[in-house]
Amino acid sequence: YSIIKLMKKILMFGSSHSGCFKDENITIAAGRGGSLMKNLIFNKKKEFILKNDVDEDAAKFFNMSLKDASNSLLTYDYFIVNMNLKINLVELIQGKDFKINDSIEFITNNMLKEILLNDQSFVKSLKVNSRFQSKLIETGIHKKQIIFLANPFLSKPEYLSAVENNTKLSKTISGLLKTIEELAEIELGRLVLPDIDMLTNGFLIKTEYGLNSIDLKSFINDKYKRKKITDLSHKNKLYASRIMKKIFKLIDLDTN
Repeated sequence: YSIIKLMKKILMFGSSHSGCFKDENITIAAGRGGSLMKNLIFNKKKEFILKNDVDEDAAKFFNMSLKDASNSLLTYDYFIVNMNLKINLVELIQGKDFKINDSIEFITNNMLKEILLNDQSFVKSLKVNSRFQSKLIETGIHKKQIIFLANPFLSKPEYLSAVENNTKLSKTISGLLKTIEELAEIELGRLVLPDIDMLTNGFLIKTEYGLNSIDLKSFINDKYKRKKITDLSHKNKLYASRIMKKIFKLIDLDTN
C-alpha cells in the first residue's frame, strides 16, 4: 500500500491515543481525551479551528500535534476519527481481573449488542462521535471518507501469564469483532478494530503492542530487568502500523 500512502492525504482527529501514529504518513490534530470534539469548529472556508474560549493548555496540545500542517479540510482525502469511542470489551466481558471467561465462546451476536447498548459509556461516546461525524458531513465530506477507531482494548499486564486464544475462541472473538463493526456501521460508518492475531488472553492486546514494550529492558544493578507496562490503554508504533495497514486496505478497496 506504499503508493496509497503517497497518493492519499489523511488527517486524524485524535486524542492522546493518536501519539503512537506520529511516525505514520498522516497529519494529526489532537486534543486530550475527547476534548477536541467540543473545542473544534469548522468555518465557512472549510477550515478546522479551535473555539476562541479554549484554554491555553488545550490550544498548545492542538498546535503541537498539528505542527505546520494545513488546517483546511480540502487538503485531505480521508479523515480518521480517533477520539474516545469507548468499547471496553475486556472489562465488560472478562471483568477487571482480565480472566478468560469460558462463557466468551457462548456469547451470541445479539448478546454482545445487548451488552454494548447497556453500557452507558459506549452509548454516550457513540452519540458524541456521531454528532462529530455529522459536523464533518455538513462541510461536504462524504461519509465514506471518514474512518473511526475505538479506544484500544487494554494491553495484557506483564504480571498476567500469556494464554494464547485457541482456534475455537479466536473464531468466536473474530465473529464478535465483526458484530461490533456492523453495529458501528449503522450508527457511524466504517470502524477499524485490531486483528485477531493482535489479541491474547481473550480480548487483551498482546504486550508487544503496549506503550512500553519497544524498550522492555533497563539496566538496573548490573542486570537487565523487564519493565512493567503500567499504562495499559495507550499503544506503541507497532500497534499504529498494524492499524494503518487495515486503513490503507480500506482505502485501496475504495480506489479499486
